Amino acid sequence: MTYKRFCGTGIVLLALAAIAYAADEKLDAKADAKADAKIDTSKTRVIKPFSELKDLSAGQVEKLKVIHRKHLDAVKALVAKEHEDLMDVLSADQKKELEELEAKDKADKKKAKMKEAEKAAAADKKGTAVGKDAVKQDE
Repeated sequence: MTYKRFCGTGIVLLALAAIAYAADEKLDAKADAKADAKIDTSKTRVIKPFSELKDLSAGQVEKLKVIHRKHLDAVKALVAKEHEDLMDVLSADQKKELEELEAKDKADKKKAKMKEAEKAAAADKKGTAVGKDAVKQDE
């Protein structure tokens, strides 16, 4: 009699555990769906080779964007954590020197970008002037 009661109790406990596990899985799936719905993908692009597929539905495109955005955010957080860990190793003087170097690099990049924009503007003006001259010659 005790053996039957023991086995019966074991089966009931196993069934309850299975039900609890299934309910937890449903909650996790709902939480993932809600989290996916909250992710802003308006500025996220579908990356190659997926973007080259011709028969993607709108739902598939959105899911691909959500996955890509999640991973971009994870990489960004990982890089920030790495920078923080690296900074923890440095002394106060080294941190100050590094900040100065980063500021110089940022200024150099800005100057290079400005030069590139000036070159592009000069090329546009030159191309426009050539186009005007070509129109005058045709008349």
